[in-house]
Amino acid sequence: MDTGAELFGRLNAWCKDHRHGVRSRKQWKYMAYGAAEDIHQELVASGFAPLSADLLRRTASHADWWWWKQNSRSPYGRAHSRHVKGNPVKPTVLDDGIE
Repeated sequence: MDTGAELFGRLNAWCKDHRHGVRSRKQWKYMAYGAAEDIHQELVASGFAPLSADLLRRTASHADWWWWKQNSRSPYGRAHSRHVKGNPVKPTVLDDGIE
């Protein structure tokens, strides 16, 4: 059983559900890291191998940063395209591109 992949999948689902109510980057970061810790504890309790603290932190930071980028309303957009800096039609709610 791959703990990292399972953690990342569950954390992404958590981020998708919770991303719209948060306004500050710091608050989002703390929430995502806390959720990662909780999910990790659940996985360990259900028989998965524990991850190192460093790997847990890296997994959380990848998910947290990616979802914050999706949620941000910066004019640079998702891929930081420099040619459309003042994009007025950027949507406020972005999808994850999977569905």
